[in-house]
Amino acid sequence: MATTTKPQISLDTILRGIFFGLKDCANIIASPIWGYLCDRQNLAVVGIALELSGVAFASQELSGVVDATREAFHAGYSNNPSTHGLVATSPPVLPVVADIWSSLSSARRILSGAQICYYCRSYRFLGIHAREWISPAVATYIIQQLVEVPANSKMFFYVDWYIMPVMNPDGYEYAHVYNRLWRNTRSMTSSLSCRGVDPNQNSGFKWGGLGTSKIPCSNIYKGTKAFSEPETLATSNFILGKANEIKLYLTLHSYGQSALIPWGYDVAYPNNYNDMLALAKNAVSKFIKYKFWVGNLATLYYRAAGGSGDWAKSIGIKYSYTFELADTGTYGFLLSASNILPVAQDFFLALGVFATKVATMKI
Repeated sequence: MATTTKPQISLDTILRGIFFGLKDCANIIASPIWGYLCDRQNLAVVGIALELSGVAFASQELSGVVDATREAFHAGYSNNPSTHGLVATSPPVLPVVADIWSSLSSARRILSGAQICYYCRSYRFLGIHAREWISPAVATYIIQQLVEVPANSKMFFYVDWYIMPVMNPDGYEYAHVYNRLWRNTRSMTSSLSCRGVDPNQNSGFKWGGLGTSKIPCSNIYKGTKAFSEPETLATSNFILGKANEIKLYLTLHSYGQSALIPWGYDVAYPNNYNDMLALAKNAVSKFIKYKFWVGNLATLYYRAAGGSGDWAKSIGIKYSYTFELADTGTYGFLLSASNILPVAQDFFLALGVFATKVATMKI
């Protein structure tokens, strides 16, 4: 049975929490998902200082009191710093949040992710498109549930979770500040008036195929080459480094309420399609509020080459799914924050099915 490397950061090191702060950390942007009130004697912590225009890692003496509640987080969609801000006081019975990996976007914002595990088999998911705010919200809810709730411990004893809530931080920030429906990255292109590449058309499998565009101003612009974006390149390099360990890959999008199976580049099916279909149907059957469709991506939606789900499958990850979260189009990308909890709670039920499958897989 394969095991992963023991966490590099001990529980003692992170016991008081991992903080993401802005610039000199005078103000703590603490994600309310954790819902803790830190007193002044608990403010000497491991700090990860996140700047909007650059990143530096450091330990900081952080002053002030963080008063963050779960209710505040679920009352509205969070921006980059608060989405990435992990304030976790993990009791010994819960997993170590360790092996934080990071890279930089085009605008030098951080791409960060967390490993949550003991000694496990790998399972990975992330959010990609800037305007699909429900995806990072669900991902951060999952982190909270895994780290805080003892009843969920069975989900990480044999499964190593790699979670990247925001894979496109520049686009996500731009969607929060300037254009709510912005989709792509914010890199420079050959057009002076247009910026960004569709990060989900930029992967290296069937790049430039059906459903992509070579026009820089297009919402589905493929980029100048596969993995042209620092965000997609960094993410792919991380996955390739653990490809032999990762057994299941999920990428979260919205909207449509669908669990989509490769291939997306054309109407074609992987060899284990029926197995993947059965697993996905079992997972979505656990949903309480939302009905999900399950099937081939190109059949249920449209042909779209260069997607991360296709690429993950192409490098040998046995189970790779693209989840289009709620709703079915009434509000679409503008889904209100009041839906965060019901969407996240439903999705978490499905994760139990996937985690059980990964934990029982033969290496």
